[in-house]
Amino acid sequence: MLAWARIVLDSWHSMQQELSRIWNSRKKTVVFITHSVDEAVLLGDRIMVMTAQPGKVKAKILVITGADEFMDFLQQTLGDAVTVHHGHMPEIEITSPTTATGIWALEDWVTWPTAGIHGFGHYHETYAKTGGQWRIQSSTLTRLRLDVDGAVGS
Repeated sequence: MLAWARIVLDSWHSMQQELSRIWNSRKKTVVFITHSVDEAVLLGDRIMVMTAQPGKVKAKILVITGADEFMDFLQQTLGDAVTVHHGHMPEIEITSPTTATGIWALEDWVTWPTAGIHGFGHYHETYAKTGGQWRIQSSTLTRLRLDVDGAVGS
């Protein structure tokens, strides 16, 4: 049974890579339906989480890839805000010689001139080792609590 599962998994990965290659070369809109969050992040740039019947959009998620795209997103989102970010107590698991996963507890403050937020949660990250260096491959922020205030920095 394990050999069959491995063949199915290898075929699945090949199909994902081929779909990604075709999408990148043709730049057409693709609506892809999956039950796998990992697959959605790998293949999508926007993810919609649906409810059960009747199917309605529960959440919209933007997938950001690469440092340049991440910095553009931060500049557009934060503008001239003052931010403080704390990452605490990482739990990192080496999953192979070139991959790892990690969870970091976080607390953050973001203050704009007229409003601010104070949040708590976790970063769920994956890492890849390339060229002898570990790099963040993906990072997902989950919130446990988010307090929204008026001008907290004044």
